[in-house]
Amino acid sequence: MTMKFSSSVQKNPDKNRLYNLLSIFWVVQMSFSLRYAFLISVLTFICLETPRLAAARLPQDEVDALNLITKKLGANGWNFNADSCGENLPHVQLMDPDKNVTCDCEFANNTCHITSLKFKRFSLAGELPPELVQLPYLESIDLSYNELGGSIPSEWASLQLKKIALLANRLSGNIPRYLGSFTSLAYLDLELNQFSGMIPRELGKLVNLETLILSSNKLDGNLPKELAELKNLTDFRINDNNFNGSIPDFVQNWKQLKRLELVASGLEGPIPSSISALKTLTDLRITDINFTNQSFPDLSNIVGLSRLLLRNCNISGEIPPYIWEMSELRVLDLSFNKLHGNLPNAITTETLVFIFLSGNLLTGNIPMFRKGMSVDLSYNNFSQQSSGKPACQQGMDVTLNLFRSSSMGKDIGGACMDDLTCNKYWHSMYINCGGQNVKTNGSTFEGDAAASSGAAIFYQSEDEWGISSTGDFMDDNDFQNRAYIENMSSLNINELYQTARVSPISLTYYHRCLENGNYTVSLHFAEIRLKNDNTYNSLGRRLFDVYIQNNLAEKDFNIEVEAAGVAKPVTKTHNASVTNNILDIRLYWAGKGTTRIPVSGVYGPLISAISVYPNFKPRFSGGGKTRTVPIILGVVGFCLVFSALAIFWWKCYFRVKKKRQKGLEGIEIQTVSFTLKQIKAATGNFDPANKIGEGGFGPVYKVFSRDFLSFICHYEAMNVYFFEDYDQFSCLLDWACHLEQNGNLMELVDQKLGSEFNKVEAERLIKVALLCANASPSLRPIMSEVVSMIEGTRIIPDVIPEPHSEDLRFKAIRGQHERIRSSLRGNQNSSSILDRLDNNSSHVHTDDDDPYETDEELNARFDTRSKHYKQPDSRSEVSTLSETAVSSTCVHDPFDINISS
Repeated sequence: MTMKFSSSVQKNPDKNRLYNLLSIFWVVQMSFSLRYAFLISVLTFICLETPRLAAARLPQDEVDALNLITKKLGANGWNFNADSCGENLPHVQLMDPDKNVTCDCEFANNTCHITSLKFKRFSLAGELPPELVQLPYLESIDLSYNELGGSIPSEWASLQLKKIALLANRLSGNIPRYLGSFTSLAYLDLELNQFSGMIPRELGKLVNLETLILSSNKLDGNLPKELAELKNLTDFRINDNNFNGSIPDFVQNWKQLKRLELVASGLEGPIPSSISALKTLTDLRITDINFTNQSFPDLSNIVGLSRLLLRNCNISGEIPPYIWEMSELRVLDLSFNKLHGNLPNAITTETLVFIFLSGNLLTGNIPMFRKGMSVDLSYNNFSQQSSGKPACQQGMDVTLNLFRSSSMGKDIGGACMDDLTCNKYWHSMYINCGGQNVKTNGSTFEGDAAASSGAAIFYQSEDEWGISSTGDFMDDNDFQNRAYIENMSSLNINELYQTARVSPISLTYYHRCLENGNYTVSLHFAEIRLKNDNTYNSLGRRLFDVYIQNNLAEKDFNIEVEAAGVAKPVTKTHNASVTNNILDIRLYWAGKGTTRIPVSGVYGPLISAISVYPNFKPRFSGGGKTRTVPIILGVVGFCLVFSALAIFWWKCYFRVKKKRQKGLEGIEIQTVSFTLKQIKAATGNFDPANKIGEGGFGPVYKVFSRDFLSFICHYEAMNVYFFEDYDQFSCLLDWACHLEQNGNLMELVDQKLGSEFNKVEAERLIKVALLCANASPSLRPIMSEVVSMIEGTRIIPDVIPEPHSEDLRFKAIRGQHERIRSSLRGNQNSSSILDRLDNNSSHVHTDDDDPYETDEELNARFDTRSKHYKQPDSRSEVSTLSETAVSSTCVHDPFDINISS
């Protein structure tokens, strides 16, 4: 492998040569466009410098040391020689900044010396070489993004190193105490390794140290007070560790500090008030610290902040007004605290790009925001306001997430949306996160790829589920990051796991119209962004928490560990109770895990799919949804139609009765009873030849008696069975009551439906209809009770209206019999129509025959007498059911004659 070198002029510069170079460069700029100026300048530099540097040579001992060092690092096949610096000089403009050797060739006798080694992203799997001491002029070593093991060699202490960058390796053990001997060290980056134990107090001796990065290790204990001596610090980061104790006050000694990161460091609050002394801060990140309550820290003196993160720090109180006046602020993240109070009516800070205030107690109205901002106000207590207000009309210019931003009712839509109602209720949910619709294992997972991407997402589908996402990926050099969906279709895994949705801070999936009950929630994961390919990519760790119904279900969840590898599916199953029709599944990044593998900005929760199904039998079958409004409308409509028909029949009945009574005025009416045997004899055993028609209550026959009187006999059944060939009822309500009493309500359902209906549903509707048709108005349910009974939230009472009561059925008959008795008493010698009938077969009511017999008494009497008349072969054989009775009415103009057994 041919290495690429760069040379730097550091000693005894040739001023005349430099002046000549600058003169030529100025002339070129004046004569040509800037696009060609740089190219010509580089060529001129090469022409002037190459002859001089061609003779410069690297000492053989450094050549040998370099070959040995690269071999120890695991870089086999890399060969260097004494002429390497000069020979590779023509490649200076093409060199890869991640892998180069820098030489200083301004020493006497045309000698070059190596001053900097940078072998980044080679995935070298060796160890740190002690032979580095054989490069006495070495000042900088950068071996980031490899897989080097072991620890830092003590031999390095003799070097005058100014920079040690060992980011993303497999170094382990304690941080060496002898690092305190590197007194010239200005830059120390040990991020993303496996160092453990406490920070050695000897690091406090590095008085020239400007950058100290120890994030993503396994360090613990307190921060040693000796670190207060690092007064030249400008950058201090200890994210993702296991420290304990409080944030120390001595940070105020770091007067030149510009960047302070304590993200999930393990330190506890409160944030010291002395932090206000760090006036030069531009980047302050403190998250996930444990403390009961603390007020907002005083940051009024830090006017140059461009990024302020105080997330999940238990900060209470109001947001200070000066925050909105910071002229350099670009990112403000105060989410998941206990902040309350109102926001300004308008937030128009020119530099602000992202505002994250999710998970607080903020109240008042939604402010107006400057065009181009991304704002997350989810999980707050803002006032419900009209969607027509200007603050609610800024969706086109501002990315605004108002998910659960109001405390009003079942708020899902937020402060700018009316309280949403459910037209249908569901009992399952299947979502393919980050992808299109996918059918697998008999279920269709609906894709969410249509949801927008951004730092503040609020999306709701037509099927009442939705997404809320918060955050911007830090340190990715992209303030408009849109990479919130991962797609690895080239992977050889189930299509359901080839896509995923990711989020920098918080990702919520919800369903707002689920049927109440217990559910099984299955969360499907596959790590498709990180790799395990024997390169530095395998060093990445993704950790996040999972909340279901606001209860912690998974802490520091690691997909790769759970699935025993990357690109391998794993499913986590939990139970969830839905009581207000809302299911909430939230994934939260608590600052744990790596953030710079494979590149900066790769972290946060990731999920491939979600499936939710009930642990109970849904009240409604068919699909995944239930329709309440159509059912209510159907039942109400049925009750209204039924009531209207009942009223119409009632009016017609009295109109006909009144007309009949008017036509019979002055005529003496007598009622005669005939036995079944008489009726069968008179009709020729219901001979079809005697049938003269068919009415609404059955066939009508001619009747011939001994004295050739012709009757028209029309038989009917009241609340009982007819003969076998004419099994009908005279009253639909009585029939329904009879079936209900015998537990056979399903016979009311149209046979054409077959089995394609819900029996529980039908039975509930019929029982409610029977209650609505109760003869007593006081026993009829009110409409709200009807709706509750249909929805299943109210128990249907067992009080079912009986068939028409005995009083209603026999009131008219009693009156008729009273008139007959009065007539018989007044004229005992009068002839009865019964005299013209056979004395052996006719039967006239006497005083011994009680006209007010109940149904039970009539049935019992009929059972006894029917034994004498039963003919097994007759078409008109009476049913042998114990409760069966037959009652027929014969009409002989102008008399009504009742015939009964």
